[in-house]
Amino acid sequence: MIGIPTLAAASPQSGAQAQGIGFAIPSNLARDIATQIIGSGHVTNSHRAALGAEVATVLGVDAAPGHSGGVGVVTVVSGGPAEKAGLRPGDVIKSVGQVDTPDTTALSAALAGARPGDKVTLTISRGGHDQTVQVTLGELPGS
Repeated sequence: MIGIPTLAAASPQSGAQAQGIGFAIPSNLARDIATQIIGSGHVTNSHRAALGAEVATVLGVDAAPGHSGGVGVVTVVSGGPAEKAGLRPGDVIKSVGQVDTPDTTALSAALAGARPGDKVTLTISRGGHDQTVQVTLGELPGS
């Protein structure tokens, strides 16, 4: 696999880079982004799906993520995917498809493989009742 290194794991004790553990942007994505910047001066297509909402982890009754908690919708982008799907501030996202979302990290991971335009099914809790919502994902802004 070829890519541009972006982040390397470090030892918590010394801060030194851990050998062989790192993360990279795939070369084909880097090439596309570079072409966009050269052509227009900014990124026009990030290739990353977006829900169109600001979210935060909601803690459960025992103050632990996931135990009756989830990902709370704080705000929705006007005209964005979340608003179009009927999500509202105060809704709690419990899962994306069959993947539980006990916290924002899990939500990000569940959406990471999705592309703009994909439809996903969210299970949400609103007013103590669970329901499903179909969301057509938008695109994370490029610049």
